[in-house]
Amino acid sequence: MVRSIVGSIAFVGRGRISAEEFLKILEKKDRSAAFDTAPPQGLFLQRVFYEGDSHFGLEINSLPFHS
Repeated sequence: MVRSIVGSIAFVGRGRISAEEFLKILEKKDRSAAFDTAPPQGLFLQRVFYEGDSHFGLEINSLPFHS
């Protein structure tokens, strides 16, 4: 699941789809609607936030991808 999400986010970062289109993909809850799956190399779980944690409402204002 994470690889599907990351692959679709990469399309947003490269300007191939808009953030709004990405949100529509997420709302479908259908993995077949996602774009290319990201390769497993380099993906790792860095942090887990739980409700009540100080960073739970974290918002991403920009994506760290380059085209």
